[in-house]
Amino acid sequence: MTKFKHFWIILWLISSPVHAEFRHFGDWTNKEKGLFTTYNILAYTDYKQTSLALKHPCQCYREANPLFGDYPSSQRLALTQVAFSGILYYWVGSGSPNYHNDVMWGAVAVRSYVVHQNSELGISWRVAF
Repeated sequence: MTKFKHFWIILWLISSPVHAEFRHFGDWTNKEKGLFTTYNILAYTDYKQTSLALKHPCQCYREANPLFGDYPSSQRLALTQVAFSGILYYWVGSGSPNYHNDVMWGAVAVRSYVVHQNSELGISWRVAF
């Protein structure tokens, strides 16, 4: 089965009417919305920092995340960020209100640490904006 078919199967499973109890963003608590939004802003910032660093002429930066390899493409980084965000959205929406907040706090903390570490290497968070 091709990767493209896997994508459509996963999309169908996520959007299936079987998940009638699913809560969309508008039905989330303010805390869930805030954590999800914060996570995505940090993920975007990390993506922009990483993309800029990997394109630097000195070629002195490499990706530290072993899932990506040393020099991943911008497309791979973007698709991975979108996939993780989609999984997080589905996970929060399929749970009870505020049920996953502790894990989301952890995800925000990890992303904050990564963005901070990138800044320590000289790749400012300002590049994302």
